Amino acid sequence: MTRCARTGRTVRTADLFTDPKAVDRLVRATLLTTGDPVGTLTEADVAPLSIVPGSDGSTSPLSCWPEKQGLTCTVDQGTVLPHAAGPLPAVVPWKDLGGVLRDGVR
Repeated sequence: MTRCARTGRTVRTADLFTDPKAVDRLVRATLLTTGDPVGTLTEADVAPLSIVPGSDGSTSPLSCWPEKQGLTCTVDQGTVLPHAAGPLPAVVPWKDLGGVLRDGVR
């Protein structure tokens, strides 16, 4: 979750997009290409990750928030790669998310 800079209200990251499943795919693909410098992360490792909260209201171990350069995400240390030295980061550029952004988001 994040807060709207204009209104201050809480916003779920998934609510920023018209197709959260497409965003999930973009986040996973970005993690596979930039989030794992060792190169051992697999599609199966990232398959359960989603920006849509589960029944417990959480997206853990994935955390995402909007920043100037794009949707920034991290995966908690050790949750998909036990040997990871820290959280796995990924930034999906806004240009890649343009087709799924809700009106007024940016």
